[in-house]
Amino acid sequence: MSRLLAAQPVALVAMTARKIVVVTGCSSGFGKLLTESLLERGHRVFAGVRSQKDLRAELGPDAIALDVTSDASVAAAFAAIREKTDRIDVLVNNAGVSAMGVAEGFTPAQLSSLLDVNLLGAHRLCRAALPLMRAAGSGLLVFVSTGLARMPMPCFGPYAASKAAVEALAEAFRYELMPSGIETVIVEPGPYPTSLGSNALAPDDADRVAAYGPLAVLPAKMMEGLSAWFSSPGSPDAKEVPEAITKLIEAPRGTRPLRLVVGGTGSALTELNALTDRLQAQALASQGLDALLKLESWPESGSV
Repeated sequence: MSRLLAAQPVALVAMTARKIVVVTGCSSGFGKLLTESLLERGHRVFAGVRSQKDLRAELGPDAIALDVTSDASVAAAFAAIREKTDRIDVLVNNAGVSAMGVAEGFTPAQLSSLLDVNLLGAHRLCRAALPLMRAAGSGLLVFVSTGLARMPMPCFGPYAASKAAVEALAEAFRYELMPSGIETVIVEPGPYPTSLGSNALAPDDADRVAAYGPLAVLPAKMMEGLSAWFSSPGSPDAKEVPEAITKLIEAPRGTRPLRLVVGGTGSALTELNALTDRLQAQALASQGLDALLKLESWPESGSV
């Protein structure tokens, strides 16, 4: 990965290498920073924001209203994109909602809402973008996840569960789409000072939360600790994540990993991912499916 994430001169992004990128959740946080990074590098970005009121000049001339929880909004956004271009090189599923609190305190309605954004929203966008990528025989899906999806922590259960579901979907896409020339990457950021944490959902069922006694205040104490860390001189720079995604987008085909860890508990998570990558490759090979790990056409004949 050191070669992939090495600094690349801006001159590399010539017109022939210019990517057409759709990014969701661009009104703030990683999405906004990624849009600015890609525009600076000369790429064309369709920056999706939830509503017209969130459109900003700094998101570029192709910013669009795109609510990932609405089939109609996604269809309208992609109809508008198709009027301007006949291809999409990259889709970055960045839009997301966080949640913090004891898991029992969240209602089923809250979990449903969380999954509608984080999981179903990503699936809606993939279904909209993939026909164009498949027609071109190339493309890249990027799913912005979290290290918590692989290493859950207390008070982040529903959020971690939603992102773990996203990762399972993304990994299945990786194998199913590779023979079509389409790559899939999961980005796993650690904690960063973005609006995702400050706007996290809290449990609605106060009675269930109160039943946990002293543990009920744990989320607030954890947020206090994070806030203090984020305001300290050694605070992680949120730009690290969009910079890493930009380099993934500009990386040569066939060099992109399934998962990329950025910040946080990087070494432990990278070790875990390396282990599961190896075991998954063995499992696929045992079923005669190892060709799905390569950017090449699936054989027309032969046993599966």
